[in-house]
Amino acid sequence: MMKTLLDTGFFSYIQENMEGNKISKSNQIKDVYEDFIKTLFAFCKSSGDNMSICFVLNYTRIEFVSIQKKATECESGKK
Repeated sequence: MMKTLLDTGFFSYIQENMEGNKISKSNQIKDVYEDFIKTLFAFCKSSGDNMSICFVLNYTRIEFVSIQKKATECESGKK
């Protein structure tokens, strides 16, 4: 359950395209992001347990931060 939002096309796309700054050059990011947001809303509406929602959202945020840190490190290495 913790990886509910991580098992989406959005996270897969980001991780696959993180290097080389391909993300900002692709229009596909819009579609996978919209699907992620729909999944996010559906998850929040379907789960009756607020504590579980908080755990999943926090876990997802931590993964976002980790990916952002890796992307920043990749960019720093290019300069």
